[in-house]
Amino acid sequence: MKLTIEIKYRRDLGKLLDYFVLPRKAAEVGVAEGRFSLEMHKWDLDELYLVDIWENVPFIEGCGSFEQSWHDKNYNNVKEQFKDDKNVLIMKGFSHKMAQLIPDNSLGIVYLDGDHTYAGVKADIQVWWSKLVEGGIMGFHDYKNPTYGVMRAVTEHMGGEQNINILEEDGKIENIGAWVKK
Repeated sequence: MKLTIEIKYRRDLGKLLDYFVLPRKAAEVGVAEGRFSLEMHKWDLDELYLVDIWENVPFIEGCGSFEQSWHDKNYNNVKEQFKDDKNVLIMKGFSHKMAQLIPDNSLGIVYLDGDHTYAGVKADIQVWWSKLVEGGIMGFHDYKNPTYGVMRAVTEHMGGEQNINILEEDGKIENIGAWVKK
């Protein structure tokens, strides 16, 4: 099915909720500073789950290995940004454990930006895929970044590149993302 709307940037993924008539419920896995969380919040969601460990974990590629003070500052800032919004649920912990708290077949969009290792992305896809309704959208940050395992995990899960949609972002290879439809 050829899309009649253009989705070039991750901030535009919310348009797919109406386009595919999906539940206005989403999760961001790997929140860090909460910059993309603010973009997702603009989608006028009924529920937004913000999931991050917000802890220094050296084996997690990406921000996970940053100093604990960076994580503490980010966690406190995210809590402050969304303190008055009852539709935003902040979930601090490992993504696979937090996923257990969300009903299967309930989300319209899941955006993965957590552990960027091949094993980490593969594990996140496995536990979060079931949270999507049929036809739901899963997005990925850093898809084409050659230092991460995102592309390999996503391509394997989808059975090849034919079902993967690219998010161009700024065009720099390390920032190009992707999205797929369940």
